Amino acid sequence: MAVSLSEVKAAVRIDTDADDKLLEKYIKAAADTLISAVGDKVAGFYDDNPIFDVAVMRLVDHYYKNRSATSNGVKVRDIPFGITPSILTLKGKYLRQLQEQEGR
Repeated sequence: MAVSLSEVKAAVRIDTDADDKLLEKYIKAAADTLISAVGDKVAGFYDDNPIFDVAVMRLVDHYYKNRSATSNGVKVRDIPFGITPSILTLKGKYLRQLQEQEGR
């Protein structure tokens, strides 16, 4: 995994070990969600990628603090603020690397 449990716990400010198994599932789910949205054909793209790492931490924070979809009073949001721009940035960089990989 690109993001460790200890990194997430520091980012989300969790001091106990009580929810470690849940957090590990959230880390996997967040990473899978982002990779599904961006792509998985460029080897090593997500390794040492700070945009990806921060997006994973944001999603885990959201999953942990909001155990279901959230509402801002008007519309329901299932993706926290800041994730869509991260996905778009990752997708642009990913597509550029994919084109280079394919020799285009």
